[in-house]
Amino acid sequence: MFKNVSIIVLIILLLLAILMEPLVLGRIGGISTVMLGVAMCLLIASYKRDDTPFLNAVNQVILANKGLFFLLACHYFWVIIGYFRDLEGVSSSEVKQHMTFIFSLFLGLFLVVNKKYSRFLIFMMVPLMLYHTFTAKSFIDYTGEELRDAITESGGLAFGHTYYWSGFAMLILILFGQLLDEKKVIIKIVGAMCLIPLYYIMLTCSFATPIAAFLIGHILFGLAYFRFGKKGAAQFFIRLAVFAGLLIGSVYVAYQLSQAEDEKRPNSIQSRFQSMIEDPRGGGYSGKKESRFALILISIDTFKRNPIFGCGGGYLGNPQTGGHQAIADYLALYGIVGGGPFILFVFLCFRNAGRRCKQEQSWVSYGRFAATGIYVIIGIVNPAWMGQAVVPFLLLAQPFKLPKQHLGLNQPKPRTQMSNPTHRLTQSHRGSQRGLQRESYRINKPL
Repeated sequence: MFKNVSIIVLIILLLLAILMEPLVLGRIGGISTVMLGVAMCLLIASYKRDDTPFLNAVNQVILANKGLFFLLACHYFWVIIGYFRDLEGVSSSEVKQHMTFIFSLFLGLFLVVNKKYSRFLIFMMVPLMLYHTFTAKSFIDYTGEELRDAITESGGLAFGHTYYWSGFAMLILILFGQLLDEKKVIIKIVGAMCLIPLYYIMLTCSFATPIAAFLIGHILFGLAYFRFGKKGAAQFFIRLAVFAGLLIGSVYVAYQLSQAEDEKRPNSIQSRFQSMIEDPRGGGYSGKKESRFALILISIDTFKRNPIFGCGGGYLGNPQTGGHQAIADYLALYGIVGGGPFILFVFLCFRNAGRRCKQEQSWVSYGRFAATGIYVIIGIVNPAWMGQAVVPFLLLAQPFKLPKQHLGLNQPKPRTQMSNPTHRLTQSHRGSQRGLQRESYRINKPL
């Protein structure tokens, strides 16, 4: 299938990097960073044998997204300056997260213009996602605890992590779109069977924010299809029905989760939803001191004191930030100069994902648009623009503009009689020959 054995190793490393870390977090720190780095080195080493060489692919996508990467460069320049301003506040785990972000970014740039690897990677993730699904369910059945309490003292399990389940939700929606695009019926059937347990564990993971973002992602998926799907009078009603179905279904599932009996519903979701209804400003937290709104105010106050350059230092455990809203936290840490470019980078990525829906008009592009929307949402309500969610965001959602030479690759090429110059010349030559033969016959015809 592949021209180079190292590509198979690359896929295995990517799989482990995306979904292995929740099982070993705390024991082998930064394993995803190391594996993503090795995968990128393998691609660079085997660049001559790929459809589009690694460095060429990265260069093409960067040139097509100059403004986007200029913003990202401004952000990281100021992150480095901020670290020098307060070196003691920088943790090694935060540096690993930045490296994971950079490695995922460059690998995602390669996959943008090498679509067969992207498709293969999505399908190869399914067994590992199922393994995590049944492991998580076994934990619930055996201990009787919620996944929110799954972090042990040794750190052997990290299912109790908002970032992990947010990334899981993004992966499911991308897989959903890829299956709808798949032409082989057997893959569609097997994939649909795999989606059932993935949906079950996602909706029972006991994390209110990822579940809510997951349901909103389905609405975004339907909205993208309604906006960019096939045109026509009949197609309009089909698109409207799909969008309405996903919207009503998402609202219905949210209602059922809130009304389910206590033994069938995670207590954390129940308490969060009740707190949200009683005090919307709390963002799901009870009490004024520990409410999400109060934590956001800490970052806002820090930003007011130094709006241009921010307070500096590390992101994790910084006492000058509330740590519960990415936009406010980035502005507090890096100010308008460093935090503003990254916030703009994220929202421009969301816009690019929408534009790719229009360009590609494929189900997987709608899934990537929904996944990018989830990433934006979890950053608005959580400090989740750092951590594990960036891997599926950059690696598989790929919210970048397509290079001009790769536009329309998924669109069927129109078949016209004049599309092939060689064919035109051949037909013209044959026509001339037939004309000469008829003329010769007419002249030499016996009287």
